[in-house]
Amino acid sequence: MPLADHCADRIISLEAMFHFPSRQKFIFEAARLMRPQARFVCSDIQFESPRTPAERQLLEIVKAGYSPWPDPIIHAGDIKKLGQDAGLSLIGSNDISLHVLPTWEHIVSSREKPESSAVAAMASLHRAGLLRYQMYVFQRPAQD
Repeated sequence: MPLADHCADRIISLEAMFHFPSRQKFIFEAARLMRPQARFVCSDIQFESPRTPAERQLLEIVKAGYSPWPDPIIHAGDIKKLGQDAGLSLIGSNDISLHVLPTWEHIVSSREKPESSAVAAMASLHRAGLLRYQMYVFQRPAQD
Protein backbone atom coordinates (compact mmCIF):
# COMPACT_ATOMS: atom_id res chain seq x y z
CA MET A 1 0.00 0.00 0.00
CA PRO A 2 1.32 3.44 -0.79
CA LEU A 3 1.35 4.53 2.86
CA ALA A 4 4.20 5.36 5.21
CA ASP A 5 5.48 2.85 7.73
CA HIS A 6 3.84 3.00 11.15
CA CYS A 7 0.98 5.28 10.06
CA ALA A 8 -2.02 3.32 11.42
CA ASP A 9 -3.45 2.91 14.89
CA ARG A 10 -6.14 0.43 13.81
CA ILE A 11 -6.55 -1.89 10.84
CA ILE A 12 -9.71 -3.93 10.32
CA SER A 13 -10.22 -6.74 7.82
CA LEU A 14 -13.49 -8.63 8.11
CA GLU A 15 -14.00 -11.59 5.78
CA ALA A 16 -11.71 -10.07 3.17
CA MET A 17 -8.24 -11.62 3.46
CA PHE A 18 -9.03 -14.48 1.10
CA HIS A 19 -9.55 -11.88 -1.65
CA PHE A 20 -5.93 -10.71 -1.51
CA PRO A 21 -3.23 -12.42 -3.57
CA SER A 22 -1.62 -13.65 -0.35
CA ARG A 23 -2.80 -13.59 3.26
CA GLN A 24 0.85 -13.62 4.33
CA LYS A 25 1.71 -10.52 2.27
CA PHE A 26 -1.42 -8.75 3.51
CA ILE A 27 -0.65 -9.45 7.19
CA PHE A 28 2.99 -8.42 6.75
CA GLU A 29 1.83 -5.22 5.06
CA ALA A 30 -0.63 -4.55 7.90
CA ALA A 31 2.22 -5.05 10.39
CA ARG A 32 4.40 -2.58 8.46
CA LEU A 33 1.68 0.05 8.64
CA MET A 34 1.00 -0.37 12.35
CA ARG A 35 2.38 2.03 14.94
CA PRO A 36 3.67 0.54 18.20
CA GLN A 37 0.73 -0.81 20.21
CA ALA A 38 -1.61 -0.44 17.20
CA ARG A 39 -4.24 -3.14 16.75
CA PHE A 40 -5.18 -5.29 13.78
CA VAL A 41 -8.59 -6.95 13.94
CA CYS A 42 -9.41 -9.57 11.35
CA SER A 43 -11.72 -12.46 10.68
CA ASP A 44 -11.33 -15.36 8.35
CA ILE A 45 -12.88 -18.68 7.48
CA GLN A 46 -10.72 -21.63 8.41
CA PHE A 47 -11.15 -25.33 7.86
CA GLU A 48 -10.51 -28.32 10.06
CA SER A 49 -9.10 -31.49 8.50
CA PRO A 50 -11.77 -33.64 6.85
CA ARG A 51 -12.44 -36.93 8.62
CA THR A 52 -14.19 -38.86 5.86
CA PRO A 53 -13.95 -39.20 2.08
CA ALA A 54 -17.27 -37.34 1.75
CA GLU A 55 -15.90 -34.41 3.77
CA ARG A 56 -12.69 -34.40 1.69
CA GLN A 57 -14.86 -34.23 -1.43
CA LEU A 58 -16.80 -31.26 -0.03
CA LEU A 59 -13.53 -29.45 0.69
CA GLU A 60 -12.39 -30.13 -2.89
CA ILE A 61 -15.69 -28.66 -4.16
CA VAL A 62 -15.03 -25.54 -2.09
CA LYS A 63 -11.48 -25.27 -3.47
CA ALA A 64 -12.69 -25.69 -7.06
CA GLY A 65 -15.59 -23.29 -6.62
CA TYR A 66 -13.46 -20.55 -5.14
CA SER A 67 -10.34 -21.21 -7.18
CA PRO A 68 -10.17 -17.66 -8.57
CA TRP A 69 -9.32 -16.59 -5.03
CA PRO A 70 -5.63 -17.10 -4.41
CA ASP A 71 -5.79 -18.95 -1.08
CA PRO A 72 -9.34 -20.20 -0.58
CA ILE A 73 -8.43 -22.70 2.13
CA ILE A 74 -6.59 -22.13 5.40
CA HIS A 75 -6.51 -24.29 8.49
CA ALA A 76 -6.78 -23.67 12.22
CA GLY A 77 -3.75 -21.81 13.50
CA ASP A 78 -2.59 -20.43 10.13
CA ILE A 79 -3.63 -16.82 10.77
CA LYS A 80 -2.16 -16.87 14.29
CA LYS A 81 1.15 -18.11 12.88
CA LEU A 82 1.15 -15.53 10.06
CA GLY A 83 0.57 -12.73 12.57
CA GLN A 84 3.37 -13.98 14.79
CA ASP A 85 5.69 -14.33 11.77
CA ALA A 86 4.93 -10.67 10.98
CA GLY A 87 6.04 -9.66 14.48
CA LEU A 88 2.55 -9.16 15.93
CA SER A 89 1.26 -10.43 19.26
CA LEU A 90 -2.08 -12.21 19.36
CA ILE A 91 -4.01 -10.57 22.19
CA GLY A 92 -7.42 -12.12 21.54
CA SER A 93 -9.37 -14.53 19.42
CA ASN A 94 -12.96 -15.61 19.32
CA ASP A 95 -14.63 -18.45 17.47
CA ILE A 96 -17.93 -17.02 16.20
CA SER A 97 -18.89 -20.11 14.19
CA LEU A 98 -22.10 -20.84 16.09
CA HIS A 99 -23.28 -17.24 15.64
CA VAL A 100 -22.66 -17.36 11.90
CA LEU A 101 -24.15 -20.82 11.33
CA PRO A 102 -27.80 -19.62 11.03
CA THR A 103 -26.89 -17.29 8.14
CA TRP A 104 -26.47 -20.23 5.74
CA GLU A 105 -30.24 -20.64 5.43
CA HIS A 106 -30.31 -17.13 3.91
CA ILE A 107 -27.24 -17.63 1.72
CA VAL A 108 -27.76 -21.10 0.26
CA SER A 109 -30.74 -21.73 -1.98
CA SER A 110 -32.69 -24.91 -1.29
CA ARG A 111 -31.95 -25.87 -4.91
CA GLU A 112 -28.18 -25.82 -4.33
CA LYS A 113 -26.66 -29.18 -3.52
CA PRO A 114 -23.31 -29.58 -1.73
CA GLU A 115 -22.10 -31.95 -4.47
CA SER A 116 -22.34 -29.21 -7.09
CA SER A 117 -22.25 -25.87 -5.26
CA ALA A 118 -19.21 -24.48 -3.42
CA VAL A 119 -21.37 -22.34 -1.16
CA ALA A 120 -23.62 -25.30 -0.28
CA ALA A 121 -20.48 -27.40 0.35
CA MET A 122 -19.23 -24.69 2.72
CA ALA A 123 -22.55 -24.74 4.56
CA SER A 124 -22.33 -28.53 4.90
CA LEU A 125 -18.77 -28.32 6.22
CA HIS A 126 -19.85 -25.62 8.68
CA ARG A 127 -22.74 -27.77 9.94
CA ALA A 128 -20.28 -30.67 10.36
CA GLY A 129 -17.98 -28.48 12.49
CA LEU A 130 -15.21 -28.40 9.87
CA LEU A 131 -15.60 -24.76 8.80
CA ARG A 132 -14.97 -22.15 11.48
CA TYR A 133 -15.30 -18.39 11.59
CA GLN A 134 -12.54 -16.97 13.74
CA MET A 135 -11.92 -13.39 14.86
CA TYR A 136 -8.39 -12.31 15.80
CA VAL A 137 -6.95 -9.24 17.49
CA PHE A 138 -3.24 -8.63 17.03
CA GLN A 139 -1.15 -5.86 18.51
CA ARG A 140 2.17 -4.49 17.43
CA PRO A 141 4.53 -4.59 20.41
CA ALA A 142 5.70 -1.32 21.96
CA GLN A 143 9.12 -0.27 20.73
CA ASP A 144 12.01 -0.83 23.12
